[in-house]
Amino acid sequence: MTQQLEEDMERIGECLHKEALVIDTLFTNSTRSLPGETKALLDGVSAQGELSTDTIEQIKMLSDVQWVQHGTGFWDWWVASGVNVIHTTVGVPEGVTETEAYRKVIEDLSRWTLRFDRSEKLIKVTKSRHMLDAKANSKYGVILGVQNMNWLDVNFSRFEHLYNFGVRIMQVAYNLRNLLGNGCTERHDEGLSEFGIEAIKRMNELGILVDLSHCGPQTTIEGIQASETPVALTHTFCRAICDHDRGKTDAALQALGKNGGYMGILLAPDFISTKKSPSLEDFLDHVDHAVGILGTDKVGIGTDYGHYSSPELHGFQKAIRDEEIRRCGISRVGWRTGHFRKEIVEVEGYKDWRDFPNITKGLRARGYSPEDTKGILGENFLRVFREVVG
Repeated sequence: MTQQLEEDMERIGECLHKEALVIDTLFTNSTRSLPGETKALLDGVSAQGELSTDTIEQIKMLSDVQWVQHGTGFWDWWVASGVNVIHTTVGVPEGVTETEAYRKVIEDLSRWTLRFDRSEKLIKVTKSRHMLDAKANSKYGVILGVQNMNWLDVNFSRFEHLYNFGVRIMQVAYNLRNLLGNGCTERHDEGLSEFGIEAIKRMNELGILVDLSHCGPQTTIEGIQASETPVALTHTFCRAICDHDRGKTDAALQALGKNGGYMGILLAPDFISTKKSPSLEDFLDHVDHAVGILGTDKVGIGTDYGHYSSPELHGFQKAIRDEEIRRCGISRVGWRTGHFRKEIVEVEGYKDWRDFPNITKGLRARGYSPEDTKGILGENFLRVFREVVG
C-alpha cells in the first residue's frame, strides 16, 4: 500500500468515525476509574495494603468534579474517543450483604443525579431516542446499569426502584454465584435458579435489557433461553480465540444469534490474547469470529478498558487483587491465579480510550463496509436497546 493510499484510508476512517453513532457498551465503573489527578491520594496508601474509606470517597469526589467541570482531562479523553454514548456501572460486584449492595447502588445513583443535574453535556439515556439526541446535539449519553444482582432480595419492588432511577441494563451475575445463577469463575455452573428465571421475566416486563457478560456458560445459555426479548453480552469476547473463563463459547453465541441479541467485544489485554504483546489485531480477530457466527448486525464494542484514572491507581488496584489471591486463593470478586497476567501490558493500537478511532480504521482495513462498520460502532446496539427498552 502506497503512502498516499494509507493517508487516504486514514482520512476516510476518521470521517466515518465522526459520522457514526459510536456506543461503548461498557465503560468501567466511572465513580472511581477516570483519568485524573489521583496519584496524590495514593501516597502512603501502599503501606496500608488497601484503600481507606476516606481515600475511596476522595477519589469518588474527584470523579464527580471531573464529570461536572468541563475542560478537565476526562472530557479531553471523551472528545478524543469520538464516543457518543456509554453504558456504565452503578453499585459494586463484590459479595456483600443484599442491604449493603443495595445501599451502594443507591449511593452511586445519587452521584449520577448530581452529574446529570450539573452538566449540560450529559444526557441520561432511558430510551433509544436519547442516544440519537446525544449525537445530534453534540452531547454525551449515559446508560446506567448494574453488573451484579446481589442487591436483589425476594422483594421484587427493587426492580421498580432502580428502573425509576433510570437503570436500563442489569447483569444477572458477576463472576461468582448469586441467587439467580452462576458467574463465569465459579467451579461449577448449574445454570439459572427458579429465582433467576422469575427475575428475568420481571426485567422483560419492565423493559430492562438482560446482560449476561460475566455469567458462566450454562447460565449464559439458560439466560438467553429464559428471556422473551433479546439479551446483551455488553462486554465479553470469544473463548474460541482466547481460552479464558470470561469468554463466551460458540454455543452461547449460536444461542444469542437465535435470540436476536447483541455481543460487545472488549479490549482488556488480559482477555483478548495470551500473546506477550496483544494488539488491536487480536481484538479484531474476536470481532471476525463473532461476526462469523452472529452476522454483522449483532456485534459491537464494549471496551471495558482504557479509562483508568491513572497508571498509579491501575497498578494499585492490581496489587490489591493479587494480594487477595495470594492470601485466599481467590479475590473478593472471584478472580483466581491465571485470570490475569503478572505484569501490566497495553494493547498495541489501543492504549486507552483516546485510541477508539483506531477501531474504526481497523474494521475498515479488515474489509468491513461503511454500513457494517457503523453497525458495529453503535447501530447494532441501538437496535437491540430500542426493541427491549423502547
